[in-house]
Amino acid sequence: MLCSFCEKFQLATSPLCFFKKVNYLPSLFFFSIIIFMHTFQLKIIEFVQQIRNPILDEFFKFLNLFDTPIFYLILFPLLWIGYSYRFGAKIFFILMVSSIVNNLLKDIFMQPRPYILDPSVGIIHVLSNYGLPSGAAQTAVILPLLLIEHFKKKKWPIIVGINYFFWISLSRLYLGVHFLTDIIAGWFIGFGLFLVYLYVFPLIEKVIKKYKPINVFWIALLCLFVLSFIPKLDVHFFGFLAVFIGIFLSNKYNMFLKDSKKTKEFFKRAIFAIIGVLVITLIVSLILKSWPVFIENTSYFFMGLWISFFCSYLYKRFFKKYKKQQKK
Repeated sequence: MLCSFCEKFQLATSPLCFFKKVNYLPSLFFFSIIIFMHTFQLKIIEFVQQIRNPILDEFFKFLNLFDTPIFYLILFPLLWIGYSYRFGAKIFFILMVSSIVNNLLKDIFMQPRPYILDPSVGIIHVLSNYGLPSGAAQTAVILPLLLIEHFKKKKWPIIVGINYFFWISLSRLYLGVHFLTDIIAGWFIGFGLFLVYLYVFPLIEKVIKKYKPINVFWIALLCLFVLSFIPKLDVHFFGFLAVFIGIFLSNKYNMFLKDSKKTKEFFKRAIFAIIGVLVITLIVSLILKSWPVFIENTSYFFMGLWISFFCSYLYKRFFKKYKKQQKK
């Protein structure tokens, strides 16, 4: 009985199974608490799912898109190209750091998702089997706080932020992909990363300004070299590599777009950037359809280059109105 429960937790080599052989009381007590906590939290999910109906199922499945690459591949070009490369780059880096932290912690804690322990609560299934901490909950804290901090004099970020935080967090329980403790942990980590953005990022920017761009570029590559040795972070590696190259080239050839001040300009630039992302995805998928294992990393690499350099280059080159604005 105990060992079978361990298997569900993917802890076959844990002290709980070892207890069966050596009568190790502290291990039994510790894992009894874990079993109780997960049983109790499954009851919380079942309570939330009492409101289940087909319409809500589809609504919360839609909200799950905000925890998929689709959302970020729209968000990054929307902010970086459509609005401001400075703000867009900061959003990119803090969310990538958040993703790395989340992946590392998931592999450390190895806490299974609710639907693995009780398949009846799983409305959807996700790629990762581990749930602690919740990456969606991290983003549900980081993004609203970033928007509120950046647009300090506006009311809409507060309204959007509160709704985003509430509905994304609730969706993780409703869909049965996270325990409440996963979500709470995600909130705390998200807030911690927001503090990093608020207080550490400015210090890093000051240090970067003291050195030549080429030196900063090589230091960044050295950091990436270390990152390449960490398992399951290959997508992050290629994303960072592309963006570092793109920022270096944009800085060298003055390809950064000025912050858009008009709504029409914002949407035109954003749509242009997003179309580019879709085209890259399609082309890479067609070229590498015989080698599917390379599609994801290659796509992220070229999309990173597109957002950080080529999109700005082509926009400056082909849109006459932007050229006139620059001359003014």
